[in-house]
Amino acid sequence: MDKFHRSAEIKLNIPDQLGFFAQKERNLVRIKTMEILTGKQKRYLRAQGNKLPSIFTVGKNGLSKIWLQEVIAALDQRELVKVGLQQSSEVTADQLIDFIHKNSRITVIQKLGRTLLLYLPSKKEENRRLSMEVGKLAN
Repeated sequence: MDKFHRSAEIKLNIPDQLGFFAQKERNLVRIKTMEILTGKQKRYLRAQGNKLPSIFTVGKNGLSKIWLQEVIAALDQRELVKVGLQQSSEVTADQLIDFIHKNSRITVIQKLGRTLLLYLPSKKEENRRLSMEVGKLAN
């Protein structure tokens, strides 16, 4: 009976050692800051982003608030932007996602290798073509 209890304790500690709770905490932060989209909406945005070139990159200089402000300004014009991570970058894709979610309301639609697809509805009425289509897919 004692062996069973010891092995159960070990199994309970394994997820914590693997960072399970840290990952769960990061996901909660992401959910609080981003727009919640349905699967159909995300699929539509991924299809639209498939043909987009990567217009922002993260290199060896890393991340900054100024870089994020430029991304937000571009998203206000386009609503959908691809961001790439250079090979020389010391930042991982997950670190970039955490930085974006902690400092903005941008939604990360897709992470594919070292490329992220970002979405933020425009504040300007004339630039809301994409968000209007996404809104139609909500039902």
